[in-house]
Amino acid sequence: LEIEGYEAVVDKEGKPILTAEGEPQYKPKRGFLSKFITRMTSGGAEGADRTFAKTAHELGIPIINFTFGQHQAKAMLNKGMPRKLSRPQLEEANEEVNKTGISLGRPVENMKPYSLDLQRRNWYIVKNANSVYAVGPILRSGELAMKAVDGGTGWGVDMAIRHGKKVYVFDNSNKKKHSGKVANKWYEFNHELGVFQEMAKIPPRPPKNWAGIGSREISKTGEKAIETLLTTHFKGKELVPTKEEAAELKAARAERKTN
Repeated sequence: LEIEGYEAVVDKEGKPILTAEGEPQYKPKRGFLSKFITRMTSGGAEGADRTFAKTAHELGIPIINFTFGQHQAKAMLNKGMPRKLSRPQLEEANEEVNKTGISLGRPVENMKPYSLDLQRRNWYIVKNANSVYAVGPILRSGELAMKAVDGGTGWGVDMAIRHGKKVYVFDNSNKKKHSGKVANKWYEFNHELGVFQEMAKIPPRPPKNWAGIGSREISKTGEKAIETLLTTHFKGKELVPTKEEAAELKAARAERKTN
């Protein structure tokens, strides 16, 4: 299987290294991702993840979907490159998962193994992202009102918040329990006040490294919000720097190394 910009993971003899399920593994070719002015990480799930991936793919944005053994088949349904996490890598995220469990008041002790791996995967999605764009229902009552997001999306959002990243959430859900309780507007997390605040317009353009995540249960309004966000900022835009821009970036990196 040939995938533009990616190559098979091989051993010292050049033979493909297969997963436990007998599937080939791929990795980005050296320098392939760095040439793009933006790239997205996500979780390979239904709903918001899928809409983010589909829209980003149509605009030519590289996508990496973090996944794991039991989840990989689902991730393969989304546009982008699945990045399968090993068991040791998943275990490395335990500290972050535990901290978020405490932050959200959601103990992990009784969590099912599959659900726990989903939260571990969430850490890798946001870990290297400078900004996180999410679609999900912001909590409106209790101690965490306007401070957190409901459901699985809340874990990735909390991890990003705790690490001081810029977080934007489109308050949306099609679940019955959220009916009439979502604003269908963009909110930005204010780190100084510790709460989400409504935005007057859509969030700024995603930076070079960003995450696109969200609930499986989003409405058509939520899908439209994702499409509008990405097409507004990237449709018709050149995602690979010109030779002049590349030279400027190279010179800037060299200057930082000497200072």
